[in-house]
Amino acid sequence: MIGHKQDAFKILRQYGTLIVLLLLVIILSIATQGTFFSSRNLSNLAKSIVIIGSIAIGMTMVILMAGIDLSVGSIVALGGITGAYFSTKLGLPVYLVIPITLFLAGVIPGFINGFLSEKFRIHPFVITLGIMVIARGVTLIIAKGATIGITQKDFKFIGQFDIPKNISIIIIISVFIIFLISVLIKERIEAKHNETKINFNKIIRNIFGSVLVLGVLSYAFIGHWGMPFMFIIFCCIVLFGLFIQNQTKIGRYMYAIGGNNLAARLSGIKVIFPWTFGFITTSVIAAFSGMILAARLAGAEPNAGNAYELDVIAAVVVGGTSLAGGVGSIGGTLIGILLLAVVGNGMDLLGVGSYPKLIIRGTIVIAALIFDAVTKKVKS
Repeated sequence: MIGHKQDAFKILRQYGTLIVLLLLVIILSIATQGTFFSSRNLSNLAKSIVIIGSIAIGMTMVILMAGIDLSVGSIVALGGITGAYFSTKLGLPVYLVIPITLFLAGVIPGFINGFLSEKFRIHPFVITLGIMVIARGVTLIIAKGATIGITQKDFKFIGQFDIPKNISIIIIISVFIIFLISVLIKERIEAKHNETKINFNKIIRNIFGSVLVLGVLSYAFIGHWGMPFMFIIFCCIVLFGLFIQNQTKIGRYMYAIGGNNLAARLSGIKVIFPWTFGFITTSVIAAFSGMILAARLAGAEPNAGNAYELDVIAAVVVGGTSLAGGVGSIGGTLIGILLLAVVGNGMDLLGVGSYPKLIIRGTIVIAALIFDAVTKKVKS
């Protein structure tokens, strides 16, 4: 009986959020009389997940190690203001603005968050809280409390440019072909290594899933203005996160550290390296996201990113990553991001007020936390 419970909760942990997402999409499509599934709305929905979604990829790495980063909202503002300052005030070209900004607004605070919290065994909640306040203060000093407008076209490109429809079609088809080849190669290698037959059912499921996702994206982007360049940046960040998680030692170490920090240390893992890497990655993505947001709005606001850390953590938790560490995935985070975005978009379309929105979003996060606690209890 207990075994059946564990199997049921395992399935729910893996697919529960996805099932809820699909049901929600169906309900909203009916409730909005098809408006939700219009290409214009889906295109706007895709754009809306870029900022929070990108940061959530980095935050997943941190939370997998049982860490937390409260500074990402302030770093979004710092990245936007720093990039705008170098671009508008100093007139630097964008190919210099981006790396300088990512280093100053991303690498440095990320290193402080990760290195100091691990070196001195201080809970990251405290360190990142301090960096959150410092980064916001530095942002206000640079901006002098005012918005910095962005006039440089190359800078605005990363947040405003839409790739033409015909090129978007070529990109989507190319992605599908590359994905199909990679799936076939991976299955062939695994079958040869395990001395088994190729799992064609798994290949068909992967192809079906990719066709469904790319089909929706094609309908959204090609039916509207074309694929936003900022969405391609988001996809690159997702691929980077998946690569780190599934194909590198650092990714495996993150799971080990989150699962049992002491055991990871005793097994010879130098915790400080993956720990610091996770925090630096999160801060760099947050700083870059700040630049994308500033480019999209054609101006950097010192109060940008306010409370973003709450939305980011919510997306990661709803996606199935445990705050206790050791459990979770980038794929789950993507579903969590989509779920929260669909909820927010649906409430907008249905005319739900801003106050009830907060209650509903908070309820979803609490439900995800309760589910996490229940599944861990059943597992134990």
